[in-house]
Amino acid sequence: MTTTFSQICPVFFKEHASCQTGEKAKEFHGTKAFCVCDKGIFDCGIADKIIASLEEAGIETKLYDGVLPDAPDTMIDSAANIARNFDADIVIGIGGGSSLDAAKSISVLLDNPG
Repeated sequence: MTTTFSQICPVFFKEHASCQTGEKAKEFHGTKAFCVCDKGIFDCGIADKIIASLEEAGIETKLYDGVLPDAPDTMIDSAANIARNFDADIVIGIGGGSSLDAAKSISVLLDNPG
């Protein structure tokens, strides 16, 4: 049996996009954002700009900055549990491939525990 899975996961990018993340999250009716990145993105301050934009838009946030390269399933499960306990209704990946892949996986696990 073949099964098809679809997921809404837009990638928002342009100059100063980080400052508009709150507006974009509101378009998706986000009220509690679980932000996902790795330590490098956190350390360089990019996540701070995005979190500030979200909070300015009235969206409560929780940051997970423990993404590892080629994120293992145990890390994804752990982060998804944190997001569920936070009652996140939107997941925002910040950074590159592993962070975006982790955010997509976490968002699936919010309603479908692994």
